[in-house]
Amino acid sequence: MDYKSKVSLLCPICNRSSFNDTGTLFVCINCNNSYTRTQLEKANEGRIRKQINNIVENKILPDFSKQFKSNLQNAFRNNPYIKII
Repeated sequence: MDYKSKVSLLCPICNRSSFNDTGTLFVCINCNNSYTRTQLEKANEGRIRKQINNIVENKILPDFSKQFKSNLQNAFRNNPYIKII
């Protein structure tokens, strides 16, 4: 189960995703504004949260549900009084 994902960080001024990385700063190629990684992450917090929620809803929860049901069925497989459907 691989839940990796990438989110393009956008410039908070011009909404472009192209940056030059100087090692400590990211300089927007379009508007030439400079940001630290922390500043870019904070400016893109909504996009990051949306991507995380999407992964949780569409990948993690369905996988967890399937695995949980399978584990329950295996745990009670020989019990005539409990049936997992």
